[in-house]
Amino acid sequence: MNPAFLLFWGKAQPIDPAGPAFHPLLAHMLDVAAVAEHLAQAVPGRTELPLATLAFLVALHDIGKVSRPFQAKVPACWPAAALGPLSAPPADPGHDAVGLFLLREGRTSELLDAVLPGWTDGHRAHLLRAVTGHHGKPPDELDRLSPGVLPMGSVMCAEEVLRALMAVFEPPPVPRPAMERDIVRLAWALAGLTTLADWIGSAQRSEE
Repeated sequence: MNPAFLLFWGKAQPIDPAGPAFHPLLAHMLDVAAVAEHLAQAVPGRTELPLATLAFLVALHDIGKVSRPFQAKVPACWPAAALGPLSAPPADPGHDAVGLFLLREGRTSELLDAVLPGWTDGHRAHLLRAVTGHHGKPPDELDRLSPGVLPMGSVMCAEEVLRALMAVFEPPPVPRPAMERDIVRLAWALAGLTTLADWIGSAQRSEE
């Protein structure tokens, strides 16, 4: 495993100035997945997914943050070892849209075949929109990305993060439901859970 993927930040506005400059992307994804697991156990029956698969899918919510425009938002945390020197990035299409694009294209999409075997891209997209669109609306669906949004270092990071999450959760594969309405219903439940889990998992201080 290439340790460079640990250089990508997920949260970079610490309330404690004496603490770390950023929270790694993989750590944030795991934080939110842990919250989702807890919520799913507290309210059983929200989805029919195995708990490990549910947590794995929720963890994917911020994978679009590997993009060059997103990482450039905080120059002090720029992962130079993975992406080279910082220069003016292209316009940011949004990490939600980039995440959906990443999960439906190339090697990252192929890695998901082990978790969602037999799912068409259209059916799988219901679930991927649900987790990447965790800020209150579905992400934009992009046919292509501007040059420089996802350089090779970002793509490699996304693949390494996906492999790491699969190793952590060992998500059981989920057969595709026979009825599309069941997929849509599952996606709605997953969207609500991901949104709430991300809000809780992003907090830096527990409520008194």
